[in-house]
Amino acid sequence: VQLGTPEEIVGSPADDYVREFVRDVPREQVLTVATAMRPALAGESERGPAVRPDATVSEAIEAVARSGDPVARVMDGGRLVGVVDH
Repeated sequence: VQLGTPEEIVGSPADDYVREFVRDVPREQVLTVATAMRPALAGESERGPAVRPDATVSEAIEAVARSGDPVARVMDGGRLVGVVDH
């Protein structure tokens, strides 16, 4: 048995039973951008759509696809906290 948020359980299953239970869960619909982001490189602060840290990876993928830019800026309260890309 494992207790936690959906993101914690899908992202870090505690054992083989939980791993098998969440095997078919689409991770991009559960994991948030906060777990997938990286620090922004020079020049990346001005490009790409803005997404919140609590947005799902799926939402970030949609935003990037709509914009045509390969990078999404992760913004928290108007402040750049990281980026997500491929």
